Order: sequence, then C-alpha cells, then structure tokens
Amino acid sequence: MHDSRNPRAGRTGARAAPASRISLPVAATGMLLFLLAIWVSPARADTVWHAAESRSELSIFVSALRAAGLDGLVQEADEITMFAPTNDVLERMFGDQIGGPADHNALVKLTAGHLVLELISGREAEGQFLDTLTVSGTRIGILNAGSMGMFVGTTVVLLRDVEASNGVLHVINGVLPSE
Repeated sequence: MHDSRNPRAGRTGARAAPASRISLPVAATGMLLFLLAIWVSPARADTVWHAAESRSELSIFVSALRAAGLDGLVQEADEITMFAPTNDVLERMFGDQIGGPADHNALVKLTAGHLVLELISGREAEGQFLDTLTVSGTRIGILNAGSMGMFVGTTVVLLRDVEASNGVLHVINGVLPSE
C-alpha cells in the first residue's frame, strides 16, 4: 500500500522514520556537545586588565595605569596580581591630581606598587602570610586571615579573587605604599 504523504513508503524495504525520531537524537547530540564545550572551556578568557576595566569603581585606577603606561604590562603579563584601590579611596587621597601630567614618575611608581608579577589567590593563601615584591620594587605583606578577611599591608581587601586568564584582581580599600 502506498502512502502519498510519504514518498518512500510502499517501496521494498524502505520505511521513513517519523521526523521526531530523527531530530531528537540530533538535537540531543548537539546540546550535549554544547554543554561539553562549556564545561571544558576555561572559566574566563579576559585578562586582569579587562577585569579591572569592566568595573566602574576602578575607573580612576585604570586611567592611572593607562597614563603611567602600565596597561600593556597588565594585559600581556603571563601571571599578574593587581591590588586595585577604588575610586572613592583615590579621590579622598589625591582629589583630581591622580593621572595628571604633574609627576609621571610618581604616577608610575604609585600604580606599579599595586601590581605583582605572580599569582596571589586569596583562596590559596588562606591562613598564610606572604611577603612579595611589587613591580615598583616595594615589599608588601599579604595576610589572609580566613573569616577575618584578607589584608595587603594595612589595607583591607574588599573583593578578592576576581580571576582572569592571566592572573587575579583584588579590590582594596586603600593605597599601598610606593617606597
């Protein structure tokens, strides 16, 4: 018997499977591959520079890094940790002076004092005191006191462990010493 709705029906040994039986496995396979790609892919492809640049509360520090010529370092470093002071902190300490052409060397030293060319994750440093050098050559101490918080020198880390492809960003409530 020939079914006019199915041109393959009625032919010897040829049966057409309903469309739903064909598309469901294909759709399920596609979805499985999509979910697998998400699960296997890295958590974040952005650099520390992009992580800082995307946070409005760090716009002054990002502008200062750019004016100091350190934006390339932050974007291209293989491993970097940034301790970024908030706009409120920088405005209280420097007013509208930061980022200006008044003293370029001081700006470079100030901003470089917030960068470390190694990964310092708060999770990994829990319960430890770390002593390290910044890009400016200043020695800083980092303490992660667990539930009591994370401290860099005398500043408090307000937001820790913003992970990026080339490092980590921590937002702090103060300016680190540059000497």
